[in-house]
Amino acid sequence: MRYMNALLAHPVFQLLGWTLLHFVWQGALVALAYASLSLSLSRSTANLRYLVACASMLLMLALPVATFFQLNSNVAADAAS
Repeated sequence: MRYMNALLAHPVFQLLGWTLLHFVWQGALVALAYASLSLSLSRSTANLRYLVACASMLLMLALPVATFFQLNSNVAADAAS
């Protein structure tokens, strides 16, 4: 148990936790935007609907990565000052 507490106290794991927490609301916003776009594009071509769905999934892949690096740069800036 002692090793688990030491591991969880490491800053990388804290950043991962905050990243996952932020992704909850970010993913919900992307899903909401996709749902509204999907409804408005119901009469569009299948290729366009597929493109919007793929873009939404790629955005959901990129958001946690960008959030992690943003939080990491904030921590580094706070440590430097």
